[in-house]
Amino acid sequence: MYEYLKGHLISKNGTDVVIDVGGVGYKLSAPLSTMRALPESGTQVKLLTWFHVTDRGQQLFGFATESERDIFANLISISGVGPKLAITVLSGVTTRQFSELLAADNLDMLTTIPGVGKKTAARIIVELKSKLPQLAEATDKPAVPEEAVLALQSLGYSQYEVKKVIDKLVGKIGAEKLSGLSTEEIIKEALRA
Repeated sequence: MYEYLKGHLISKNGTDVVIDVGGVGYKLSAPLSTMRALPESGTQVKLLTWFHVTDRGQQLFGFATESERDIFANLISISGVGPKLAITVLSGVTTRQFSELLAADNLDMLTTIPGVGKKTAARIIVELKSKLPQLAEATDKPAVPEEAVLALQSLGYSQYEVKKVIDKLVGKIGAEKLSGLSTEEIIKEALRA
């Protein structure tokens, strides 16, 4: 129903974020990875969304990247895994780590996430391992070309600062749009961030 929301970031608290879109405040729940990628309040943001309806109500979830939303959708399709637990899983591991732990049948890593017991971890691995090629493909797409990363490092950015600014840009303009920019455009956006 909702593909994304684009508007001004009003607030972020824990795993909740409020975005003002044309005078309407939308409250979304988001994983910590998305929360870390968000800029300061008052800034224009775009979050991919998932609209979840149950007999208890409706809820919006927000994601900085397509791979986060894809993993979320796959997780909630598993019996016994609801949206809250899916957000907790995405907050506990990166999308790349999730793909790797599925490939390695790593129950131990999954059970370190609060709320994920051995049975749930086993169910996640069994049910999503067949979807691993799609999940791995989604997580392998770099947000920016290596050339742009090297250019930012040559301007004095540390590897950590480059990752932080790229995460901020993903939250600001979206991973798809960012990956379509030239190296020069990415550097200009990074310097503005």
